Amino acid sequence: VTMELTQNGGDGVIRRIPDDIQAAIEAKVSSGQYADEEAVLREAMASLDEFDKDTAKLQTAIQDWRSGDAGLPLDQAAELVRRKVEGRQVAGQMQR
Repeated sequence: VTMELTQNGGDGVIRRIPDDIQAAIEAKVSSGQYADEEAVLREAMASLDEFDKDTAKLQTAIQDWRSGDAGLPLDQAAELVRRKVEGRQVAGQMQR
């Protein structure tokens, strides 16, 4: 499967999407979770960006801890994680 990127300032370059990735994208669209392939790809890229930011924050927290920062008590840290997960669930339901 190939995709030509020409909309919204695309470069006109034809790129091949591996069959397994294309099948996964099509399954998401067919399930009704997403309006089209572009929506799947946009959310995937947003998720990767968020993952990268979270990873950088985690690496910083580990460095801080190694430098002697006690960090948050476990119950406060768990509450922050819970809020973030709930926020993702709510945001994901609103976007689709």
